[in-house]
Amino acid sequence: MKIGLVTFLIFCLLLNGCSTHSTDSYDAVKGFRIAQRLAYYDWTVDPVEEYFTAEELKWLETHKHAIESDITQFIANYSTPAVLLAGHLKLKFCLPILHRMLLSLRSPCGESGGDGADYTKAETYLRDSMYPYHLLYIEAIESITGLPIHEAIIPKGEEIELLQFYAEQASVDSSYYEPWCAKWLLLKLKQPKDK
Repeated sequence: MKIGLVTFLIFCLLLNGCSTHSTDSYDAVKGFRIAQRLAYYDWTVDPVEEYFTAEELKWLETHKHAIESDITQFIANYSTPAVLLAGHLKLKFCLPILHRMLLSLRSPCGESGGDGADYTKAETYLRDSMYPYHLLYIEAIESITGLPIHEAIIPKGEEIELLQFYAEQASVDSSYYEPWCAKWLLLKLKQPKDK
């Protein structure tokens, strides 16, 4: 039986009568602080240590199975710290949501305009620096699986078809950047040719 993070933390508090000196109560308070950070929606991508202390990461490692559905939910809500945490702790139960989120992201969100790049050229839209959030998901998946992304994720037929549908609309003459995102992702997922 899985319990939610908040339920788990309240349970810890109730077991200890909310004593501020008990270990479980201390863990519960720490858990609430961690939950606040996991719920934080951040457009910057910092190392996991910027969000959690070494002690908090140890606590999360110890309690990861009790709160796995919550971590998955945080990822589904685009939590940068939750994606970083999944990769750092190698949380295999997060792989399906990371896969789904990666393939559904459409916005570049990276460099644009003032970086001095030539936006009349296709290669500008295919730079990794255009897709920092996609790279965040890719790095988490690669960390968990120990495989490069083209081996860790083998998209299903309908997933490839949808990405190809978007990618075919890529044009440097358009302000519609989502197709470039699909095109870039297809390149990342492309299997290398047999040698």
